Amino acid sequence: MTNNLIILNGKIVFCQRESYNTYNIYVGDKKGSQKVATFNKPLAYIEYYKNRIACLHDKNVKLYTNKFEYIKEWSLQYKCYNLAIDNKSIYVASLSNIYIYDFDGKLTGTIDLTKIKVLCNSFTVYNDKIFLVDGKTNFVILSPEGKIINKWTSKKKQSLLKIKIYEKKVFVFDSINSIFLIFTLTGDLLSYSSIKTTSNLSDFYAYKGLLFINHNEVIDSYKIS
Repeated sequence: MTNNLIILNGKIVFCQRESYNTYNIYVGDKKGSQKVATFNKPLAYIEYYKNRIACLHDKNVKLYTNKFEYIKEWSLQYKCYNLAIDNKSIYVASLSNIYIYDFDGKLTGTIDLTKIKVLCNSFTVYNDKIFLVDGKTNFVILSPEGKIINKWTSKKKQSLLKIKIYEKKVFVFDSINSIFLIFTLTGDLLSYSSIKTTSNLSDFYAYKGLLFINHNEVIDSYKIS
């Protein structure tokens, strides 16, 4: 089951497992939540861009409107764990490959990360660039063709697990030290965030000056200073 988190139209979107093969998507806020979709297979990841929501189920991608109205789905050749979406493509990733599809489900590109000696633990896309962390000490920026634009490697003992972009800054979570690193869009380290959390963070999302953090389905919010 996914533990990732998105904010859609000002409300938190999250997934809960109801039974062995039933997974519900809820949209909620402090006043309560509403079920908006049900899946009969595990949901690996959910992400959105403007008017489209993309869901990843291991070897299957489903595309919805931002109101969870069904649009299309297609099967993947390989099992994947991460997903991102922009204005023209859907990206799905395993540890060693990133596959790029158009909104009709046509494969338009493949990036073999083993050729550039990089692994993908978490990634996102922004302005035709791919931003990823390898779960160890590396933060990498790639072109859509898979060429390394910039690579930052920590000199400390760190485990860079999650990555998100907010207001033209890159937020990276380090699970060993339970802190966030903040980078420019070109890959330069700006600072370490004053927000300190626990190592069991499963995902985070920045929205309107707040950082929402999911600790295994318990969601906390912190002000971004």
